[in-house]
Amino acid sequence: MPDNVTVHRDVAYVRDGHERQKLDLFVPNADGSLPLLIWVHGGAFRMGSKQDRVPLSYLDDGIAVAALNYRLSQHALFPAQIEDVKAAVRWLRAHAVGYNLDPNRFGAFGESAGGHLVAM
Repeated sequence: MPDNVTVHRDVAYVRDGHERQKLDLFVPNADGSLPLLIWVHGGAFRMGSKQDRVPLSYLDDGIAVAALNYRLSQHALFPAQIEDVKAAVRWLRAHAVGYNLDPNRFGAFGESAGGHLVAM
């Protein structure tokens, strides 16, 4: 990890939530507020982790990255996974200023199941 990036690991986005309702936030050091890309992992809703294939190359362009976990199908029934992604986005918007993020410049993407959740 570059020295000019602050990393916040295992941040709970739901108070007293499930162990999987956490995110990692990677924020480049900057003077102004930054855009944020939210990464949602794949895994057929049964496996995967916020640590899988995190697109950290965006940090070089001054874009913060949040990688989040969500409850898998063995932990909670659908549509819990969609609710988790929405909860993470709400939490990130509510706490954006404290992490030097611009809440009006958020984007989200994912692969496989994560891409499906983002589209929902």
